[in-house]
Amino acid sequence: AISKEARSGLGAGVMAFMARDKGQRIVLKSGLVPATMPVRLVHMRNSHENE
Repeated sequence: AISKEARSGLGAGVMAFMARDKGQRIVLKSGLVPATMPVRLVHMRNSHENE
């Protein structure tokens, strides 16, 4: 994350908390999610295709 703090302080602590599991659950339960979720396409292939 980008911070304008001269040294590690309150902002760095908040960012560290929000990056952990408990912080992520708080954000999710509060409904603070992106209006459009990013799409991730994953191509799966059978390991036997190349034989």
